[in-house]
Amino acid sequence: MKSWIAAITSGAFAAQMLCAGAAFAGNPSTSPTVDVGTVTNADSSGNAPSANAKPDAGGFAPCLMNCYLGPRVGTEYNEGRNFSTMEILQLVASIGRIILAAQAYGGKTMTEYAKENTLDSRPIPPPHPRTAVTEKGGITSCLVACYFGPRVAFERNEGRHIRTYEILAIIPIVNLIVAILGGLEAYNGKTMTQIAKDEGLDS
Repeated sequence: MKSWIAAITSGAFAAQMLCAGAAFAGNPSTSPTVDVGTVTNADSSGNAPSANAKPDAGGFAPCLMNCYLGPRVGTEYNEGRNFSTMEILQLVASIGRIILAAQAYGGKTMTEYAKENTLDSRPIPPPHPRTAVTEKGGITSCLVACYFGPRVAFERNEGRHIRTYEILAIIPIVNLIVAILGGLEAYNGKTMTQIAKDEGLDS
């Protein structure tokens, strides 16, 4: 499955890079804007800038992170949040996912996990706290980590909803399309902060 994702994403991004290059050649004066504090960066499709994006957001690195390390890894990398050793370990041994799922079961949040592993190179806004988090930790968070990804579970523990997009990723065949589309989001510089805002994940 991973090889299919790699093959299809490579073709898709090659085509997109050609389109982006042609668009840039037609408008050479276009340049990314940077605003200290809430850094933004226009994506290659000409969409509105993503909230809290670092100046070099987007490209193949965050795209591959989203495809291989799990949802939200690439889009958060676009904000300045790195991946952890344990997330890399998931690729070669299921014990990595089990350890992260156990931490989610214990109620760990993404903010806590990022701080413990020094993942953030710049300020990443935490999910806006809802008046009441219905459930923090427990078997539900553990299962969310196992099936949807550790970051989804960690952020659920601090009040951020699961995306419909992420739920679809557990359906065979559909998960391949979802992985590619998620990679494209990260490739285009989309941030998790912007996604949460657009989809109302923190409300």
